[in-house]
Amino acid sequence: MKLLLSCILLCGLLASVRAADQDALQLSRSQQAYLEKKQRLIFCIDPSWLPFEGMTYNGQHTGMSADYAELFRSLLPVPLERLNTDSWPESLKAAQERRCDMLLMAMDVPSRRDDFLFTPSYLTVPSAIATTSNKPRIDDLSQLNGKSIGIRAGVGFLDEFKVRFPQVKFVQVQTYEEGFLQVENGDLYGLLGNMGSLTMLMQKYKMANLKIAGQLGDDTVISVATRIDEPELNQIMTTALNHISPVQHQQIMDKWIRVQVDAAQDYRLAIQLSVLFVLAGGLAAVAFRKVRLLNSQLVHANALLEEQSIRDRLTGLYNRHYLDEQLPAVLALCQRQQLPLTVAMLDLDHFKQINDQYGHVFGDHCLQQFSALLQKFFTRPYDMLFRFGGEEFVLVSSGVPSAVIETRLSQFLTEFAALPLEFADIKTYGTVSIGCLCVVPPQGIQPRHLFQLADEALYRAKHQGRNQLVRARDVSSVLTDYKMGNTADRPSTSPPVHPAQNHTPGTDEPTP
Repeated sequence: MKLLLSCILLCGLLASVRAADQDALQLSRSQQAYLEKKQRLIFCIDPSWLPFEGMTYNGQHTGMSADYAELFRSLLPVPLERLNTDSWPESLKAAQERRCDMLLMAMDVPSRRDDFLFTPSYLTVPSAIATTSNKPRIDDLSQLNGKSIGIRAGVGFLDEFKVRFPQVKFVQVQTYEEGFLQVENGDLYGLLGNMGSLTMLMQKYKMANLKIAGQLGDDTVISVATRIDEPELNQIMTTALNHISPVQHQQIMDKWIRVQVDAAQDYRLAIQLSVLFVLAGGLAAVAFRKVRLLNSQLVHANALLEEQSIRDRLTGLYNRHYLDEQLPAVLALCQRQQLPLTVAMLDLDHFKQINDQYGHVFGDHCLQQFSALLQKFFTRPYDMLFRFGGEEFVLVSSGVPSAVIETRLSQFLTEFAALPLEFADIKTYGTVSIGCLCVVPPQGIQPRHLFQLADEALYRAKHQGRNQLVRARDVSSVLTDYKMGNTADRPSTSPPVHPAQNHTPGTDEPTP
């Protein structure tokens, strides 16, 4: 019996080894020696090219290339690490200077072949142009002679387009969000890009006044670009890509651009059905009207669900997820147009004591009163209010000088301190501490820098006695900190902008 069990276990072990051998990446001795010498591989990405690749505001890799990176990590016998960069041109420069070994998603164009070797392509995406809804259909870029057309800095086909269409004024933008904003305000006639990114961002930001005006013939063909001086790496990445199954490729595609694909299929289906309705006559027309009604109801329901997904259920303000989406676009606009940008963090003082003393129901009511007063004070179209989490809130505003926004925040701080927080038979008062950054943002500043500065100022407001507004330190200092690797908080040597009369939470009277 023991012998039989031993044989069964041995057979299972051998089967597992065979399966592992089949799943393992088959590398030559020279390739194995190359990886042993390298010990790790470093890659760069485009930090603002979703859904293909990008970074969240707190620096996390996201998009399709993040999923491919995980597959590569499961296949390669050495660690795969990402080098932080703030833009695609910076990533290209880092790869050309050999600070990173490869670009996970890049186009094979002649201008790059002196620096890189390219794997066979593993993703093809149609190119398109977005314009405002009142513009005519565009079938060819030659229709745009004399027009200003946005295109992301560093994209592979920019040089080729300049040669093929010399009469078109190509204007480089750092992000798609920046380009969309310039199309909306009339600075650009249209924005060139890939269909996946354009449609995703138009849906995300609800740009109902924009459209895809035409699909161009030049597709975006994506490969892995590896450093030209180490050809073994190109062979290894080609082998790794060949090891990824069609099912795995499709799963990544479905995860990130399923909505756009489905929408295109629905459009084609609608055309096919409309032809059948014409042939079928009056009965089909009735059915068509019913379908239109159902579709209208479905669109309304989806819009309602999408609106709910970006709102905080308790306060009705935007939620933190929506803040992550919106802030990069507002930052890009202010950098381009040299507008002042405000990021203010507001935190209710001693809120835990209120919850502990009066209960969470009363605490929730306090948050609702606080949010209602915020909405009363900040009503401009470019004032956006977010519940960041718990009792912490964020104001993002553009186009307002620092003196004006600080005065308005100070007025809010004073009025909230005087507002009775009432529910049922309970009445008390509360105060708020505010850290405020208002600056015309320089190039190179990122959303995480804005949060760091505003959060530092909020911390100082708390440390200096609460119930006050503190101005953030100079924005140039945070860029110096990041370059030098010093991101520790700095103490403030400046007094608060607006210290207000204190109230002790849980009492009805101001503290003398």
